[in-house]
Amino acid sequence: MRNAHLALNLNKSSSYEMKIKPRIWQDSRGTLPQWLHVTVFKLDKPECLGRDSQPIALLTRTRMPDLPSVLLHLQADMTSNLIFDSSQASFPVSADDLAKLTTFTLRIYKDIFNKKFEINDPAMSYWFAPVMKHYHSVQNGAAQLLDWETINYVHANVEWRWTIDCSTQELENRYLVDRWDGGRRFWAIEVLPDLRPEDPVPSDAAAHKYMASILDYSVSLFPKARKKAVWRKDQPVIYAHRILHRLNWLDEFTEKELNVSKIAYVCPEPLLFSALPTSIAAMAYLIPSAISRVESYLIALESCDMLGLTIRPDLALEAITKDSDNTQEHRQEQIHLQRGMGKNYERLEFLGDCFLKMATSISIYCLYPNGNEFDYHVKRMLLICNHNLLNVAMEKKLYQYIRSLGFSRRNWYPQGIKLLEGKGMNKIEDQVYNHVLGEKTIADVAEALIGAALLSSNTANMDMAVKAVTAFVSSPDHNVTRWADYYKLYTTPAWQLGSVNAKHISVVNQVEQQLGYRFTYPLLLYSAFTHSSLPDSQGVPTYQRLEFLGDSLLDMVCVSFLFRQHPDRDPQWLTEHKGAMVSNKFLAALAVRLEFHRHLRFTGHGVETHNREYVAEIEEIAAEHGSSSRDYWTTARQAPKAYADIVESFIGALFVDS
Repeated sequence: MRNAHLALNLNKSSSYEMKIKPRIWQDSRGTLPQWLHVTVFKLDKPECLGRDSQPIALLTRTRMPDLPSVLLHLQADMTSNLIFDSSQASFPVSADDLAKLTTFTLRIYKDIFNKKFEINDPAMSYWFAPVMKHYHSVQNGAAQLLDWETINYVHANVEWRWTIDCSTQELENRYLVDRWDGGRRFWAIEVLPDLRPEDPVPSDAAAHKYMASILDYSVSLFPKARKKAVWRKDQPVIYAHRILHRLNWLDEFTEKELNVSKIAYVCPEPLLFSALPTSIAAMAYLIPSAISRVESYLIALESCDMLGLTIRPDLALEAITKDSDNTQEHRQEQIHLQRGMGKNYERLEFLGDCFLKMATSISIYCLYPNGNEFDYHVKRMLLICNHNLLNVAMEKKLYQYIRSLGFSRRNWYPQGIKLLEGKGMNKIEDQVYNHVLGEKTIADVAEALIGAALLSSNTANMDMAVKAVTAFVSSPDHNVTRWADYYKLYTTPAWQLGSVNAKHISVVNQVEQQLGYRFTYPLLLYSAFTHSSLPDSQGVPTYQRLEFLGDSLLDMVCVSFLFRQHPDRDPQWLTEHKGAMVSNKFLAALAVRLEFHRHLRFTGHGVETHNREYVAEIEEIAAEHGSSSRDYWTTARQAPKAYADIVESFIGALFVDS
């Protein structure tokens, strides 16, 4: 009945508020900064972009944390990591410099993404700036990294003006903007001297609603305005590539995107020649994906700050990422899959669940040295059940931080400055976004954050994972923040320090000879081999308490091994293989292989007969298969549970003794 009350309804979902922007932007807006920090966006394989490019800097009022790179799909079967190179130092910026940086940033929004924002320096969340092509490191002087020549040119020129006197070379390698169609942008490749504006549009050109002539093709005005417009008939024709309006480079190309025709033939007069160099424009197209991932990292780190945890950004984001409606249903077709989000929380949840069980088991064992196994299980269940994790997560508003929405074409734009032209201009600035989450999802994310904290911990102490458990169980039965705190909880019981006889020493000697470890407390080892049929034998308790502890320790060792050895396996596969490693059948065979069965102390003729028959059978099977066989134990009859129990109780005793 208690289990029923503590369980969650797997089908129950509710709508919760979701963070869209990290708090850092809002907290830093409202003033003119005198210093800026630099984070450079650069590709490790820029050639995959297919065009000449140069890095772009993100300039912020506060230093960005060191963030992991993100994989971008730049062309069909061509990927590159986008690296975030963050400077440790800041550089001074004047009001005049800031005005120029604002102009440059807003020009990117307007020319590339067809969004016109108000000019409001104090309301800017961040700025963009071109970086010198051949920079080496942001640590070599932040201010010297910026391409101020380009910044000054863009600030002084809304566009590059074409005239009939311009040379052929001046028209090549330009970024062209359709003045009346926000979706049409071109790379100018070369001038075609054999074509004229009134010539028919070549058959290989990308489709457009106006195709009567090349000049007609170049103009996107509505019919009434087209009739009034007058264009030169002696202007050149430019061979160009139409730019695919792709914002989400985090996802692979679709078949539709791959089959889109890019060839275009345009005349210069109707088009805007952007003041942005093509090397900057090419890199600027990656900004939506870059900002989207940076903001996801920052929101993930905010969730860790809220919990008082220090977790690696990649693991923090993985732990809070829910990329489909049924993320937790492994090997099932994912419903409403959000592509390009990266890894989801499921593997970390599997790891965190196991550490949660181990950590709470250790704490309960230490706090209640004279408790019984049943009480141990009840106390642990109250700590680790999804119901408790959900309640704590709800109190901390963990649901706000969970990432259930993939890349959004609308949400990557900055807040704080008013949108004057472009889609979304009537959107409410402080609009609240909601997402639907299942109760179990929220509890699972809590466990995933524990798993992320474990992988972020020092392998020698696991302190961050211990702290994460305390944060989510919110109970005096686990109120430690460091691995070393478990030692402080434990008080050696009187029976463990009792008098030792020759029989106890003999068991210690035999185990040392078999395994190479000598027990400091012989009675602890004696307890590990004492069956419940001999309660309080000579004041030494049965193995049940140690089995409770050892069971969780064994689970953790097996899960950790599988998790690290098989980084691409899903939790269902990991669960199945862990199940075999900790099964009664395997552990019983292991007990015989380690000769633990010789030390088991029990009473009862029936038990003795069953044990004796099993030992004879498993030793015979092992002899037939040879010592190198790994699965001989699977063919044996039902194994005595006591044999499996003493392997777990031995592990518990070894942990306490050491």
